[in-house]
Amino acid sequence: AGAGHAARRMKTAREIVDASSPSVVEIDAGDDRVGTGFIVAAGGLVATNLHVIEGESTIKVKLYREATPVPVISIAGVDRGHDLALMWIKPPHALSVVQLGDSSAVAAGDKVYAIGNPLDLTYSISDGLISQVRELSPDLTILQISAPISVGSSGGPLFNQFGEVIGVTTAIVTDGQNINLAVPSNYLGPMIRRPQTIALPEFAKDTQDLAA
Repeated sequence: AGAGHAARRMKTAREIVDASSPSVVEIDAGDDRVGTGFIVAAGGLVATNLHVIEGESTIKVKLYREATPVPVISIAGVDRGHDLALMWIKPPHALSVVQLGDSSAVAAGDKVYAIGNPLDLTYSISDGLISQVRELSPDLTILQISAPISVGSSGGPLFNQFGEVIGVTTAIVTDGQNINLAVPSNYLGPMIRRPQTIALPEFAKDTQDLAA
């Protein structure tokens, strides 16, 4: 146990940026809809918020330091209740993958870091704290965070101090102000373990009601 704990050395913000940026992507879902995602499997599996891509049949992913976006070839999973989606891309080269942490282990006061693309300012990092872990229902727990999350950063990874992803960030705008939230990463686990292949036209049709 001691060796395992030592392996999870706390990292600086710069170390987290350097190690994790290659796993973070920019998502273009058409009609000036831009969001963030992150790579969870080297074969080309990308996680994001469902609301970033809902209702769209043409989605592109811009990889780290790549000029040409890569098209999404199919959807690998949808979780409406937790606002999560997985996408398949055909990577042009080997991909760097984030390390998922245990989101059930976080608590109010924990330091966190978010990487996203706010207002198309790519690979911006912000830091803050877990403001509170809120159990909204038996099936939905949300992480309220103080790290600022703006339009374009939704769907990005939220890292703990060990550089592990413990949440998927999202910004909810109410009365002109952002409430910064993250969906716990543990909800992603079942989706990643059982990926699907959903055709893009079918996905767009099935989620059009959400985009309306």
